[in-house]
Amino acid sequence: MTTTATKNVFILDENFFFPSLNRHRKIWVYLPQTYNDLDKRYPVIYMHDGQNLFDEFNAFGAEWGIDETLDYEKGNIIVIGIENGADHRMSEYMMHDHPDHGAGEGAAYIKDIAEVLKPFTDNILRTKTAPEHTCIAGSSMGGLISFMPGFIFHIYLVR
Repeated sequence: MTTTATKNVFILDENFFFPSLNRHRKIWVYLPQTYNDLDKRYPVIYMHDGQNLFDEFNAFGAEWGIDETLDYEKGNIIVIGIENGADHRMSEYMMHDHPDHGAGEGAAYIKDIAEVLKPFTDNILRTKTAPEHTCIAGSSMGGLISFMPGFIFHIYLVR
């Protein structure tokens, strides 16, 4: 199968380390079509289940088509896709322990996004770094963990 990702989707890091979890993740990035033409900064959306966002070849199920949608809409936003932890997905997307899925590691996962991944992204890409220009999103369990930063993410971003 060939890739369905558009030309402005890249692997930002094959093996990005999340220290609070002591695990590595592949990080994808979508850059707006104007990124290389304009010298400006862009807001960022961090999305869970990164393997599903841009490329049918890597998706579990169907690709979400984030890149095609943003290209069509001429979206001026950077998307950072964080691949899920496979066997650790449930625990990393849970805030509390669960008898069937183990310890809730959601707070550590969100902390690593805020304290490690976001500074890394802000350092290498032309991002708008203020909290009002930063968003987090996902679906299913990724959608549920995305609600938590609304309550706690500002603690890490406002420092």
